[in-house]
Amino acid sequence: MSYIDEHRASGFQVGDRVRVFAVCKSYSEGWLYMWTDGMNRRVGLEDVIESDGGDRGFLLRTACAYFPWHVLEKIND
Repeated sequence: MSYIDEHRASGFQVGDRVRVFAVCKSYSEGWLYMWTDGMNRRVGLEDVIESDGGDRGFLLRTACAYFPWHVLEKIND
């Protein structure tokens, strides 16, 4: 399964409250983008999915960065 197939199957949607639960390596699990030091600082924090960037990942509102689906967990309110 490709990254975009798994991204679509992840079930995440715009407006979901999520937590970044892990650091990942650039280009991991088929994700075609760089993981930055600034993204490391988001691990453990909650945020809201602002938009779905497809193969770029999910844009988190306050992080102003796209994160791959496999480092996010949905927070149930």
